[in-house]
Amino acid sequence: MATGHSGDGKITPEMMATARDRLNKPIKGKAWTALASQDTIRHAAMAVGDDNPLYIDRDYAEKSHFGSLVAPPMFPYAATSASAATGGMGFPGIFTLHAEDVWEFPKPVKEGDLLDTTITLTGVEERDSKWGGRAVHQHTEFKFTNQRGEVPAIYTPLYVRTDRGAARANKKYDGFVPYKYTDDELAQISAGYAAEQRRGNLPRYWDDVQVGDDAGHVVKGPLTVTDMIVWWMGMGAPYLFAFGIREKRLKERPGLAIIDPETNIRHTPEIAHFDEKYALRSGVGAAYDIGRQRTAWFLHLCTNWAGDDGWVTSIRARFERPNYVGDTTWCTGKVTEKKIENGEPMVKVEMVAKTQRDVVHATGYAWIRLPRK
Repeated sequence: MATGHSGDGKITPEMMATARDRLNKPIKGKAWTALASQDTIRHAAMAVGDDNPLYIDRDYAEKSHFGSLVAPPMFPYAATSASAATGGMGFPGIFTLHAEDVWEFPKPVKEGDLLDTTITLTGVEERDSKWGGRAVHQHTEFKFTNQRGEVPAIYTPLYVRTDRGAARANKKYDGFVPYKYTDDELAQISAGYAAEQRRGNLPRYWDDVQVGDDAGHVVKGPLTVTDMIVWWMGMGAPYLFAFGIREKRLKERPGLAIIDPETNIRHTPEIAHFDEKYALRSGVGAAYDIGRQRTAWFLHLCTNWAGDDGWVTSIRARFERPNYVGDTTWCTGKVTEKKIENGEPMVKVEMVAKTQRDVVHATGYAWIRLPRK
């Protein structure tokens, strides 16, 4: 049986030394999905809740300028999401808070591309956290390459490592009450889905865009555990394994195993996303989403607005607070800047993710390349 831990470990000088020893030493990522096939591209699109025909309709996609099926922008994550290093390095038993995502997308991933990943821990900084007491900020770079040696994406998330006990004692997220929707509210959500606008094969020209333009909306909710299961099925999960394989992984990496004090069963860290008991042990008010889902939702908004001839070149998303199971998120955007950079017509879209409770849990911006007339 894997040794495991209570989940209430504290950051130690030994942990800091281990993490610093790993700085700037690339390791190879482990792929959940390495090959961009018709099926894996579709699964990634379903993970986001995006049925863009560029991703799922070969006939449509082949008539676009891509000339083939193209993957959703965050598809490369699936090429590394079987790596435990997606959550952090060197801090076993310490809670991981996903604070920020930064993506660059130099090239699209098309059907037939085979992806590889290198993961490099680039920064470890000790900080004080108002929520979890002592904290460590971890900066990691994921660099993706295809079979031609091209780089379709670079991903640099920020993880904050904190003590669960201190976070619980803070009680910042205590008092969460599940939301009960009225029939009228559910009808408004349904209408919101129906009102989402995908630009598609009608070009959105840079010349016609003005600062202040509305970039539309996408709806994500009410969030259910099923939504997260679909995400993990399509985009991968670094810690989810079944039966004997789970037992083997927890023996290899006992720092992943969280002991249930009532049953003595060992669980992996993902459990806090769908089991309220473990969410509360982490100082979070209820089961909550996977942070990078929200980045994918912002990208869904951007690709809807930009159309087939636009391309999201980069995105930065900041996760302000947990997004709880049962809540509904409305992602909205607005054009805040346009410019010509290195000959490329670029537009900046700033975005906000707000729930039916009028709570903002994520903000961000993206740079989008648009065609000119």
